[in-house]
Amino acid sequence: MNAADLVFELSRYSLQIALVVAVGLVLPTLLRMHSPAVRLRFFYGLLALILVLPLVPSLRPAPSVAPSGVAGEPVELVGSVALDPIASTPSETWAWWVLAILGLGLLVRLAQLGLGLFSLRRMRHGSTPASGFDLGSLGSMAEARKAEIRFSGRIGSPVTFGIRRPLILLPDDFRAWSSPEQAAVLAHELSHIERRDWLALLLGELVRSLFWFHPLVQILLSRIRLCREQVVDHQVVRDGSDRRVYLGALLEVARNSCEPRRPLATTLVSRHDLEHRVHSLLKEGPMTRTHRSISLSTALVLLVLSTAAAGWAFPLVSSLRAVPADPALASGEAEAGWLARVDSPIQVGGDVVGPRRVDGPPPGYTMDARRARVQGNVILRVVIDTAGDVHLEEVLKGMPMGLTESAVQAIEDWKFEPATLHGEPVAVYYNLLVEFRLTADDLAEVSPDATAGPPPQLSGVVPPVLQSSARVPHTQRAREAGVEGFVSLRLTIDHEGNVTDVAVLRGLPMGLSEAAAAAAYDWQFLPGLREGEPATTNLTMAVDFSLP
Repeated sequence: MNAADLVFELSRYSLQIALVVAVGLVLPTLLRMHSPAVRLRFFYGLLALILVLPLVPSLRPAPSVAPSGVAGEPVELVGSVALDPIASTPSETWAWWVLAILGLGLLVRLAQLGLGLFSLRRMRHGSTPASGFDLGSLGSMAEARKAEIRFSGRIGSPVTFGIRRPLILLPDDFRAWSSPEQAAVLAHELSHIERRDWLALLLGELVRSLFWFHPLVQILLSRIRLCREQVVDHQVVRDGSDRRVYLGALLEVARNSCEPRRPLATTLVSRHDLEHRVHSLLKEGPMTRTHRSISLSTALVLLVLSTAAAGWAFPLVSSLRAVPADPALASGEAEAGWLARVDSPIQVGGDVVGPRRVDGPPPGYTMDARRARVQGNVILRVVIDTAGDVHLEEVLKGMPMGLTESAVQAIEDWKFEPATLHGEPVAVYYNLLVEFRLTADDLAEVSPDATAGPPPQLSGVVPPVLQSSARVPHTQRAREAGVEGFVSLRLTIDHEGNVTDVAVLRGLPMGLSEAAAAAAYDWQFLPGLREGEPATTNLTMAVDFSLP
């Protein structure tokens, strides 16, 4: 995947996140999720959902592409151009600049996290043990949780961090607090340790760094942090701490603390969240089991629908693979001025391995078709049996001047390796596309006697004949996405055989239309004839993009 592809994928992914998170942020209010614990579980689920969005398959059907038919103007015949299987995509500087900015932002955020961890380490080493300070029953609780309690003069609010060696740092003035306030605050910090909230906080900060550019992800992570504190607040009060004393401790710490927010540690008070925490303790009550079940179930359904809508509106290339409308036009092989193509209508998504042509003559051009410079496709519906023999079912698309008959006669001698299902040969329906394309040798075989009379013509105009063509590359992002099909071009060819104008009649995504149109200007034709004289004519060409 090149730089431009990656930028486009990130853009679609970001839009999917924006849609899903926007819905998720309003659901707790709409569904009256009063309980902080319920909201926290819901927000954790929402965060997990946006992380796995790239793995969710798109519900949008794969786009169908098919060759265009004959268009109006004096002559509009369908030809084809063989492709170079090696693709190259020009570098796109803008995409690299975007990725560089995103990468630089990520490095800055990770550096900030690293400095934060280093700061916490310094705080640990610069603190003093709480020896000689009577912690009462909370000291036993701290020992049971293998938590160390220390004092620090560098903080104004209690701070807790660590996993294997959790540490509660208390400000020096903690000794002057009342015993109920001390007990409530220590219970708060010990609850964080018991719940392993520091690990959840650290993972959240990593996600915040990864999505530093996405404002809705930042809002979601802030909601998670707030809900986590509210859950602990309710647990402390539920375990016996006096509500008024606990609220007084929160307000006192908020009043005296002027230190910056520490993103890598659980702190007792964040001034930004204090109002919400106080409101939660004073107003919000528990949810009934029925209310909780209905709210979470409804939220789950709405999130699934929003995820499906996001995948439909902004599908990722990795979850959307374009396939042709007619599988017979999907892959093939070229030989000396003709093209035969085989693909199974049931191959896509099934276990049938399609047959492979191993032998058979190319169809012959009739003299009238050569003189009239007729080019195009004959499509035949056939059955390929378990022996690899071809049996004609019907002609899906024919051509004039004996070319249909020539194609039918040629396929009778074609031989295939039969299709297989789980390793066993099976008979399958197939569409064979036989393309007639003139070469210089075909035109040279037209005898002088054959041109004595007026040649067969279409609308009085003899169409141009392709002599040379630049190889059209399959773009890298289209190749990786598996996009195949035809780009139909309407060419204006002057009296010297040069292409002077190109219009895309039916295109393909991911740069394939642009690649085909750009290459068409380098093609060279034998000019079309009008009443025997070279003239400017129009021609429809189908540029085939098939993956090997």
